[in-house]
Amino acid sequence: MFYFNVKTNLKNIFHRIVFNAKIALKYYSMNISFLCLWAFLSIWVDWLVRSNYGVSIWQNNLGIKAVIKQKGLWQTLLFIGFHMPILEEISFRLWLSFKKYHILTGFFFLLYIISGLLDTYCESIFRVPFIAVLTSIFWLFIKDISSESMVRFSSKNLNYAKLLSIALFGFMHIANFIPLDVKILFVYPFLVIPQLIAGYYLTKIRLELGFMWSVSIHILNNLLSFILNIAV
Repeated sequence: MFYFNVKTNLKNIFHRIVFNAKIALKYYSMNISFLCLWAFLSIWVDWLVRSNYGVSIWQNNLGIKAVIKQKGLWQTLLFIGFHMPILEEISFRLWLSFKKYHILTGFFFLLYIISGLLDTYCESIFRVPFIAVLTSIFWLFIKDISSESMVRFSSKNLNYAKLLSIALFGFMHIANFIPLDVKILFVYPFLVIPQLIAGYYLTKIRLELGFMWSVSIHILNNLLSFILNIAV
């Protein structure tokens, strides 16, 4: 009987994983479809910008090959393929559960990312302690909020939270084009459309299937992007 129950449970778990994987990959394939459409459109936008402003929209893009030259192949693979997807999912989508500890964790790592973008000396010994202090202050504001209040708040404001998550994730990637060219500032929102679309589908996966699935698909996306960039 014990063996039968274990076998049945394992079978149910396997079928559930397969079912969730199919849904996640369906969303990911839709994301890829929009990305291909955007890629063709970007060729036309680049031509327009070159014709009118004499610069390419990709002039300051820090591509994967440039990162490899700085960090080396394997360090770049770990950084882009695993470190950043996990860090970004914690920062931008973990807190969509509206659990206080998830919100607190997401807040800490979001500050970590932002401070890395703003601080020229990202390895400063004061960076993490300063973020920890801000996170502690933030905790003082939310620690006494009841779980029932959080549930009520999330039911009323989930759509706004999703939009905030997608926008933060997408527009953060404008930093990939630093230093920004003032002449073509209007182009940068277009350049992060792939991240906005990815953010939309990763948010759907996170809410419908769970946090680990959004992390897994994000890792898959970055690994495929890494492989394609070094292969071309």
